[in-house]
Amino acid sequence: MSNILLTGSTGFLGTALIPKLLAKGDRVLALARNPEKAKAILPAEVEIIEGDITKPGLGVKKAPNIEQVWHLAAVVQLSQRDKEETFKVNLMGTKNTIEFCRDHNISKLVYVGTAYADKRRNPYEESKFQAEGLVLHSGLQTVVFKPSIIVGKGSSFGTLGTVVTILARVHRRAELLRREIEIALRLPLLEPTLRIDGQPAAHLNLIPVGQVASSIARLADGSNGAIWLTNPRPPTVANVFAWIGEILLIRLIAREDFSHSLTEEVVASSMSAFLPYFRGEDENMPSSILPFRTGKAFIQRLVRCILSDKLKSMRSSQ
Repeated sequence: MSNILLTGSTGFLGTALIPKLLAKGDRVLALARNPEKAKAILPAEVEIIEGDITKPGLGVKKAPNIEQVWHLAAVVQLSQRDKEETFKVNLMGTKNTIEFCRDHNISKLVYVGTAYADKRRNPYEESKFQAEGLVLHSGLQTVVFKPSIIVGKGSSFGTLGTVVTILARVHRRAELLRREIEIALRLPLLEPTLRIDGQPAAHLNLIPVGQVASSIARLADGSNGAIWLTNPRPPTVANVFAWIGEILLIRLIAREDFSHSLTEEVVASSMSAFLPYFRGEDENMPSSILPFRTGKAFIQRLVRCILSDKLKSMRSSQ
């Protein structure tokens, strides 16, 4: 049983991790910029501490008894236009967290990075690469968890939620126009097809948020250094696209070096930050956990939840 200060407590991973820690008997203190919002989201057993990782001392006025800090808070933005905010939260926030541990004689820091930090292809990966270096050379007792692409139910559904939302939005607009043309010209209705830049045989390393949360809660005690939380048997890009396409009622194909249609250009532009993950640049990543299933049923269940959530949001805004 430990007294744990948790950053990123109301986020995608934080809300999945907290019940695991409480079940172990840990005392969880959640750092939150908006205490009222956090109180409405988190279990009643969690103690809320007002603070902000981008501020010196984490913006904490009076620190209670804390034995460990678990630093989950991060901005997962891949585009260059969000670079300043990404580095402010991911790098400066980590630096402030390390200083907080030193100032309050907290010897253990658990940090959640990413399996893609060494790639350094976008502001997110670069900021996490630099932040991970700060953690590992901090002189503290550290555990660095390196998850791959986290997916699952939550406020944003992770990266998969963004990809599915983009595909659904672009396809809907293009399909309305295409159907109007087919009906006007009395053409037979054809199955819509959308090609996406990617290598069909490449693997998309998806890992459920529940799997990540359980692994962190289980492995943090008694561990040191880097722990890779990746999928030992990830699905191929071709399969993931096909499974998503079945729900969207569109044939999604991963293809390399092709001449894009107007709609495909829009998709490629909208998902440009995600395309490296579809091209097989992340093969053969190590894993510290046993195989688990992320097959067709899992992916399609998530896609249905994503679409249902977006539909509810649209209706509530009308």
